[in-house]
Amino acid sequence: MKKVEVFEHALCCSTGVCGPSVKPELITITLVSNKLKDNPDIEFNRYNLNTDTEEFVKNPKVIEAMHKKDKSDKLPITLVDDEIVKTGSYPTVKEYEEYTGVSLTNIKQEVK
Repeated sequence: MKKVEVFEHALCCSTGVCGPSVKPELITITLVSNKLKDNPDIEFNRYNLNTDTEEFVKNPKVIEAMHKKDKSDKLPITLVDDEIVKTGSYPTVKEYEEYTGVSLTNIKQEVK
């Protein structure tokens, strides 16, 4: 079973439609999340710094990445099978396909 985890900024909601402007990357990750959570071969979890702080604290790789010396923003951090595969931005739909082996064709058509 593939395990994908996304550690995100403190967000008021996961969809990105609750603020003054819609954030397309949050809509995409919500669609990806919904699709992958339906797949019995994938464990997919999103952790929000605002509501899932304990998940951040108990993951030493995430804490270490967040405390690196350079000033660039580290979140979101994406892990696949407990290894960091991307920091600073959400993976693309294509990257999620590569990480999981799951076709996300419908999402590509919905998100422009």
